[in-house]
Amino acid sequence: MDRGLFQRFLAIHNEMVSNKEAHNSCVFWFWHRKYMLAFEDMLRDLGPSFACVTLTYFDWVEDYANFKAKKCSNFGTCSPILKDFGGAVHTNRSTPPSSDLLIFDHSYPDLVCADASPNNHFCPVVEPGARCDHCLPRNATSWTEGLLSEEWDVDILKGYLQLAEPTPSIKQVSADIELGAHGMLHALLGGVMGNPYSSPADSIFYAHHTAVDMLHAIYHHCKVEPLGLAEDGKKSFIQSFEGCTTENNDIITATSRVQSKVTVQGVQIDAEDDKLVGKYFKDLPSQYWELTDTRDFGARAYSYQFNGLLARLYTNCGAAEPVPGARSAHEIEHVLRSIDSPADQNQVDFNKEALAQGASQGLTPTQVETELKKMALLVKAFCLPGSVVPYSDEFKAVWKIRDRRPSVVLLEDLKAGRVTMQLANWRAFLATYFECTDVPATIV
Repeated sequence: MDRGLFQRFLAIHNEMVSNKEAHNSCVFWFWHRKYMLAFEDMLRDLGPSFACVTLTYFDWVEDYANFKAKKCSNFGTCSPILKDFGGAVHTNRSTPPSSDLLIFDHSYPDLVCADASPNNHFCPVVEPGARCDHCLPRNATSWTEGLLSEEWDVDILKGYLQLAEPTPSIKQVSADIELGAHGMLHALLGGVMGNPYSSPADSIFYAHHTAVDMLHAIYHHCKVEPLGLAEDGKKSFIQSFEGCTTENNDIITATSRVQSKVTVQGVQIDAEDDKLVGKYFKDLPSQYWELTDTRDFGARAYSYQFNGLLARLYTNCGAAEPVPGARSAHEIEHVLRSIDSPADQNQVDFNKEALAQGASQGLTPTQVETELKKMALLVKAFCLPGSVVPYSDEFKAVWKIRDRRPSVVLLEDLKAGRVTMQLANWRAFLATYFECTDVPATIV
């Protein structure tokens, strides 16, 4: 932050051409993967002591499992990573409690200007004579009392990842993740994170998007890797890549170059040509199809450590037991850590019994996946704090969201009787595993 590198990455994400390609498009996952990897390279280049630094991820799957098990009640008690990233408190009398400084044409004077590390190093502009309040606007209520979203329930994520589908569409999978698990944190935290252009001003952005990237890695392992695709297949199979037309009216194909732009001194240039951070982009894959697998980037290949429910999701691909994986030729592999919390084990036991019940009824894997989604929504809607709520009109307008979240639509259909439960004994399952007995009798 002190050197202006952090701010330059913010400027790249804020650039209109970059942003329109990165959001509401078929390359949401891919564009952000390159952006995040370049950011990590920048961090590693800060000095010898940072040479092995890796981006941490916001494990909202684990946090939600604890919320669902009533082990915690809100962001303040469920998500310790928010405190690790400085929280939403103002402590230093020498800095203002709020700030009206513009962060790319937006200011947040009504919010707490958080000044705990690393936020005490944040300045919107790093130039001689530029004003800096050494703090970052955050919504203190959201960061402490905000309620976690059902979009991070592992059963809802499994549905979005289409793990039970034989031929999933990566474009649809990516769109559902962008609209659901991704969008909800931006909406719930608000402040700078609620802005689709300047959200990288908040360092929690990078932990959040690392988690989003992990979902891409899980999807690839479960639905693409077993196909053993050669280069042509990686470019053409809908499981691996699908093209589209972006809001820039650019036609994106597998071989399209990743557009990362930045405006410097009034001139728009490719991020690769920027004197400050260009070197972190130059050696990364330049075409979208080359970004399908994190382990295929040569010297910059990377893997994840999957913990708990995420590790199980990677291993089992939504099934009750581990599925046979494709033989990997990669030099590095993802690391898996087994279930080690009561909340996770409870979720696993619930899934096993529900999957067994579905199999005994002759339901297909896709049908069982849908039943698990329904039950996850009912638990959140009727047995946990808060409810399943749509995005506000203001948030939808700013983020150019046209579609309704599938979770909201499915719950409304359940309430109206347009959709019914197909899994026998579902009420007993919810009562046994989640102490959820308040689902109305009108839902059948």
